[in-house]
Amino acid sequence: MKLLTPTQAWTPGRQMWVSALPANSAMARRIDWYLNFCLSRGLRHLLPHRSASLERILKEIKWSLPERFHTPEDSLMLAVSQRLPASWVLALYDLRPTSYAQALETLRRVWRPMQCPNLRVFLPSNIPRESFESAWKSHELPADADLVLE
Repeated sequence: MKLLTPTQAWTPGRQMWVSALPANSAMARRIDWYLNFCLSRGLRHLLPHRSASLERILKEIKWSLPERFHTPEDSLMLAVSQRLPASWVLALYDLRPTSYAQALETLRRVWRPMQCPNLRVFLPSNIPRESFESAWKSHELPADADLVLE
């Protein structure tokens, strides 16, 4: 991984930026500020669910409906090309010291179907760089990604 300074982090060159949640990272809070707090608002957004009475009726008539809404419980992705020098920002819920391996699995699951865009990762200060890079390699993520340390 190529190490960038916090100043270099804001330069163009990568399609997808990956960060922790704004509550867990100063750089994510700064990204959120540039996005007019879209990350924070997206995280507070509650997806509608079917009412209990509708579920009961569907069960009574033995009819099923597909789930209308996908509920991402592990990440939030925003299109940001109008506000940042990237196409997407992916905020990973589990990019914390105790669960970043799970966050990397989520990243890989999102990244591959998108035809593998190049990445810039904003690593929170409480995650050790060496162990993160080791986990990065074990998840078969690209070696040419940028890494920005807080």
